Amino acid sequence: MPAPIPQPQTVYGLAKLIGSMLDWQPTIGVGSDPTATAIAAELEAIMPRDIQWLHAGASQADTRLAGAGAGRRRQIQPARDSFLELNHFNSIDWSLVGTLEFDQRGHFNLRSQNAVARDKTLAVAARRCCALGAAPMKRGLLGKEHPLCVEVLPYARSMVSRRLAALGCQPLLMPGERSRDGNTLISALGLDLSNAGAMEQQLKRIPGVVAISLVTTARLSGFFAIGDRAASGTSLRRRDH
Repeated sequence: MPAPIPQPQTVYGLAKLIGSMLDWQPTIGVGSDPTATAIAAELEAIMPRDIQWLHAGASQADTRLAGAGAGRRRQIQPARDSFLELNHFNSIDWSLVGTLEFDQRGHFNLRSQNAVARDKTLAVAARRCCALGAAPMKRGLLGKEHPLCVEVLPYARSMVSRRLAALGCQPLLMPGERSRDGNTLISALGLDLSNAGAMEQQLKRIPGVVAISLVTTARLSGFFAIGDRAASGTSLRRRDH
């Protein structure tokens, strides 16, 4: 069954919807995109004491640990200033990440604020992933309108660009742009993503590639569209494993 196209509603309404699906005291990873942080802020207001947070967009200097007693789960606080540090958690229950577009199989292209590797880690590692996008969200063949973002080691940028060009795309170095972990970002438009899973694996095998914004292995709970100061969603079937 094709992934449904979501209809926009309010940020509050979406936060209430996601909140109704959460387990007790979940760990939620929040991507760097503003759509993810907006929903997280609303969720935090609704359930201020019930959620443990990981934020992909914060700096390492913002890390604060609490609850480090023996046998207790560690927590990073405060939510808006936390750093993505998975070493302090056994697992991620939910993730909220931005997306530019998705296809019928539920594969999608991340929308990231210079944090592709962090956002993708959240999307793939979480037991359930919510993909958030600006309305109107489009479902179709990936890569036609929006390029993939490839995060690469700085000293390998030229070699990676040549490998990407050999695959038939137009690689464009994003001058002055660095990932939050200091890596180079390359925009790749025109890749054949009719078999997105196979292309993701092929790109991952290029030496020097750290992460690609293409996501094909997330355990999706749904795609959710953000409208005017608002968001809503259409849920897919829940998959816990």
